[in-house]
Amino acid sequence: MPDQDRFEKSIASAWRKILRLSSGGIASKAELSDACLTALAHSLRQSDGCPGLQDIADVLHGFVWDRKDFPLLLAASGSTLPRGFEALRQIEQGQGEHRATKVAARVARSILVQLSRQNDPQVSEAQLSQMRSEQTCMGLVNHHFFGCIRAYLVGERFSTFHEARAWEQAVKKAMTTGMQKLATRLWATLDHVDRLSGCLSSESL
Repeated sequence: MPDQDRFEKSIASAWRKILRLSSGGIASKAELSDACLTALAHSLRQSDGCPGLQDIADVLHGFVWDRKDFPLLLAASGSTLPRGFEALRQIEQGQGEHRATKVAARVARSILVQLSRQNDPQVSEAQLSQMRSEQTCMGLVNHHFFGCIRAYLVGERFSTFHEARAWEQAVKKAMTTGMQKLATRLWATLDHVDRLSGCLSSESL
């Protein structure tokens, strides 16, 4: 079997069309964006959404509330961030190391670090919800697709990693509006698989 065929089969089936579009270099950024969003919606349906998403959100919101309510105490103890990391790890274990849950927890850790570095972490409920849901969706796209093909496309289509990275960022930029819609639907459905089938259909994007 040719190496290219073997590599393509290593990509989840919902994402193989995007790999072919990307390798050919003919599809526009908008076409690739739509294909990525459709594949992500399909992957979420197939994997029962993102179990534990509400619990992960609670960890983030609890971190923000504690920072606002007890800033001097937390500055002295420095224990909030480790507690948040441990809570996220327990959620991953509680959900059986579910792939989407692990990606969402990894995103949440990144957000916790980002917030912890702010001297005055004034973030609204809406802002935190947007950060969480959009970054989780993009993290899943990276997990399923971009993280798998970066090295492959250098040499196959692009001559340097810099060119491949610039192309990836352009595609992600084109996904912004659709990603916001998909993220909203992901959060609205939480862990409810039955609602995911309807709300995360490609027709609704």
